[in-house]
Amino acid sequence: MIRIRGDVFKVEPRSPHTVLGLALAAVLVAAVAAACDGGGEEASPVSTATQDASPVATATQQASPSPISEIGKIAYIDVDGNLALINPDGSEATVLTEGGGVAAFRWSPDGSLIAVEGGEGAGAAVRVLGVEGDLAFELPGASDPVWSPNGDRLVVTEGSGLGVYDLGGARVAEIADATGAAWSSDGATLAFMRPEGDADKGVPMLLDLAAGQESPLSGDIQAADLTFPIAWRPGGEMVAWGNAVYDLAAGEKVELPGLANSWSPDGRILVVTLEFQPTSDSTPAHLLYASEDFVPRIGLDVRVDPEGTPAWLYIKRWLAWSPDGRYLLYLDPRPSRTAARVYDTAEIAQDISFGVTGERPSVSSNGRHIVFMDGGNVWLGTLFDADQAPVLVQGSNPAWQPRG
Repeated sequence: MIRIRGDVFKVEPRSPHTVLGLALAAVLVAAVAAACDGGGEEASPVSTATQDASPVATATQQASPSPISEIGKIAYIDVDGNLALINPDGSEATVLTEGGGVAAFRWSPDGSLIAVEGGEGAGAAVRVLGVEGDLAFELPGASDPVWSPNGDRLVVTEGSGLGVYDLGGARVAEIADATGAAWSSDGATLAFMRPEGDADKGVPMLLDLAAGQESPLSGDIQAADLTFPIAWRPGGEMVAWGNAVYDLAAGEKVELPGLANSWSPDGRILVVTLEFQPTSDSTPAHLLYASEDFVPRIGLDVRVDPEGTPAWLYIKRWLAWSPDGRYLLYLDPRPSRTAARVYDTAEIAQDISFGVTGERPSVSSNGRHIVFMDGGNVWLGTLFDADQAPVLVQGSNPAWQPRG
């Protein structure tokens, strides 16, 4: 591994699945490090060397570490296609479903429930389970579950529309011709995409759940790709979609230099993807700081998906935020030089570990531990201490239990 600290280049041995550390005396500014990495490849053109970061209330790496036994369980899909839980120390592996076929799952915000998607055809369903495997309710024919921020409601795809359910499994709202649901931070409003004209295009809409009233996100929006993410800012009344951020409280629109993707958990930073660059065979992505008029401070490159998935969806496969929103983990998937990178969005810095392969990363509730999948296994490591990441269990799609 080559670790770059300011203008010091230090060569250290690195095992293939070592996970990176940010507990460093100093680290290189993101743009400078990217320029030094990659054997002559071009870095994303974001200069950060002289800029100060927006303050964050608490630095995760400075917090007192919680014992690994106290930071929740890890959910994953086992080799038989069932949902399973395991403690981070490898104990108490428990299978919650039978018969396989689990396609995806989502923890509720407080970590008490899991929405499980699985089955095919007439057997397709979303089941909501407790951590002991008890069934809270089941929604036949549903898919794509998304929890409200406070965990009291669940929206799912049903046919060509959406259904909203409470924790008793009762439907509280039905939205025809809708897809791509995204909740407001208070759970009072639901954003979604409505197909328009061309089946592959649509416009973002808002539904006031209490009033049952629909309205367009903005009157000047033209129909665009239905897969464009709707990114509702945590803790605020801003919705990022396409190449703009819409401030619903102020009634203002801010143009963006790229396509909106997702927010940091604290709402400080918006991730956007830019236009594909043939010279580097990648799509640049920028981290934009909301408090600084969405100025880019950190850049990274999104490698091309061999299956043709667009960058604004493909990038989510490799990213994970620490719960406080300070650190962004990016498992860089470039085939010839895979690397794991942690971006410190307060110090505007990064730590690079070459030879780390994996995808679907997830960060623990205390912001210190990570899991990811690779080669049919779930790997467990630490974000800051540069310890080796051993195999925890066979399986895929790991996700750490939130601690609400």
